[in-house]
Amino acid sequence: MPSNLYTSRNMDDLNPSGGLTLPAANTVISAPNLTVSGWMQDDVGVKSGQLYYKTGSSWVALGDPITDQRFTASVNLCSASLPMGKFSLGLQVTDQAGHTSSLDNSAVALDFEYDCSTQPPDCTPGEGQATLYSAANFAGQLPGAR
Repeated sequence: MPSNLYTSRNMDDLNPSGGLTLPAANTVISAPNLTVSGWMQDDVGVKSGQLYYKTGSSWVALGDPITDQRFTASVNLCSASLPMGKFSLGLQVTDQAGHTSSLDNSAVALDFEYDCSTQPPDCTPGEGQATLYSAANFAGQLPGAR
């Protein structure tokens, strides 16, 4: 070592990475639920991953965070109020040090061709009850509702 000094390399200085293995690029989705599979990795440790979609210029979170490095998840595109048409699906990975991967590196182009207005409501009120929706077009859910 120069000057008898050693610089420790026991820190996480690399960004994590990840990718989607399902669905394939240019898939036409004709149902409200989408099965997504993929992988995440990091040189020190993966903290979590988050799926995102983009129909315009900004990414929007989709579903719950993912913690398994190899994963398969189901997301409801109608619950996310995703409009019909073309969109991008991406995965952002966060490592234990807080570094994140690029969404654009994992993005796949997809086409959503399902009319969510034909979906039955998630909740059917009983006599003397009402259903409240947190988003337009009878979508969304109340905080804490599952």
